[in-house]
Amino acid sequence: MTGRMIRILLASFSEGHGKELWQTARNIRDAGSEAIYTEATKPEVIVHSAIQESVDWIAVAASPGVDLDLFRRLFEVIRKEDAGDILVTASDDLTEADRSLLTAMGVRSFFPLRGSHEDIVLWIRDHLKDETPSP
Repeated sequence: MTGRMIRILLASFSEGHGKELWQTARNIRDAGSEAIYTEATKPEVIVHSAIQESVDWIAVAASPGVDLDLFRRLFEVIRKEDAGDILVTASDDLTEADRSLLTAMGVRSFFPLRGSHEDIVLWIRDHLKDETPSP
């Protein structure tokens, strides 16, 4: 690591995750990374926000039954904008079938959106520090 803080954009494709995302943002901060929260729900807006904020990761809160086409569009915009260095995670409360499909699309990992503070801090330390590309 170069000493630069990891920057993570927290987003959701639907309303209703605000409280969990704000708590996750605090946990990310406590783990030594920088969290940026967006209320945008459209993949195009999320990716453009990520580019504008120079984030390393986009963490998407998604519930079981989420429209997986939203993730497809997210990755299409990432490719179109030549932003493949931005990694994407999704919350871990998705079904195993959805997780398999999302992994095939390019989702790198699944984070504990509703986990305890300690669970989220440990997840961040275990996953983000090692996989974030150097600037």
